[in-house]
Amino acid sequence: MKCIILTDINGLPTKETCFLSGSDRLLSIERVGLAELLGISRQGEDLHRALIEGGFDVAAAKAFDLFKEADIGLGYSSGGAVLWKSVLCGLQLQRLVCISSTRLRDEDPSRMSIPTLTVFGGRDAARLPASWGTGGNLHVLHLPQAEHAFYGSMEADWRKCRETVLGFLQLNGIEA
Repeated sequence: MKCIILTDINGLPTKETCFLSGSDRLLSIERVGLAELLGISRQGEDLHRALIEGGFDVAAAKAFDLFKEADIGLGYSSGGAVLWKSVLCGLQLQRLVCISSTRLRDEDPSRMSIPTLTVFGGRDAARLPASWGTGGNLHVLHLPQAEHAFYGSMEADWRKCRETVLGFLQLNGIEA
């Protein structure tokens, strides 16, 4: 199975804290940074600004051109929003996972045609309302105590999310 992983604006998570860590024997993983998709060397807030100023659509089109299809898309923060837009552009995925992708607030959840898991932290100031994305192909996990970048360290919310992600992707046999 082929998996695309798009990191956040800071290049997170690390390979060790990725929710698919340890799945190398089951998945062919292509990990790509957002700056790489845009062909720029910016990180952090500079990269975020570039994404807001039209870069989300550019990165989504580039991801579509690069990959065309995969079994799984896993995106962290802005990486999830880029993958979402890529699917709307025609990227063929079987399942999509968007972690802390608060830019999805600008998207119509009814447009997503594939099974999608979205995860939001309750302590994320930019989190989407609990009502966003209910019904259809979307599964929403709210982690009440989680911050935006909870995926960067293997704490309780990370473990709960990883368990949910692996179950959603039907990869329950993977061990950390």
